[in-house]
Amino acid sequence: MRFYIFTSQSIVCKYVYINLYIYLYLHCSTHFLNALIQFKCTTEPPWTSVYTRNDVKLNVRNTLVCLVSGFFPPPVRVLWIKNNVKVKDQSALSRDYPNKDGTLNLFSQLSFIPEEGDIYSCFVKHKALQQPQTRT
Repeated sequence: MRFYIFTSQSIVCKYVYINLYIYLYLHCSTHFLNALIQFKCTTEPPWTSVYTRNDVKLNVRNTLVCLVSGFFPPPVRVLWIKNNVKVKDQSALSRDYPNKDGTLNLFSQLSFIPEEGDIYSCFVKHKALQQPQTRT
């Protein structure tokens, strides 16, 4: 068994870790216990990338995907920007998906019809970032 000494970043983090460990020890498999060992009490900034679901064809509906990966702790705020204007109520945000190292991933999707000259960007805010990330 490994023991970790955490910096005094958060008493709450330690409390969550201990209670999560007890719960997993009593109710879950060793797979979850191994994942818990990787539990992080530090902040990790996200890495962001943007891609399309299908090859882009002008005036044909497609989906933009913004992958936000490797962040901790939640939450992350994701916004879509089209031609320097915030896109409202047209995107979907996934749940958080855990990585083996204790960080998280999520996806945001935006349905769009590409037109010549349009510029779309994914704007990501997280507490570990000095300033928001923007990917086009």
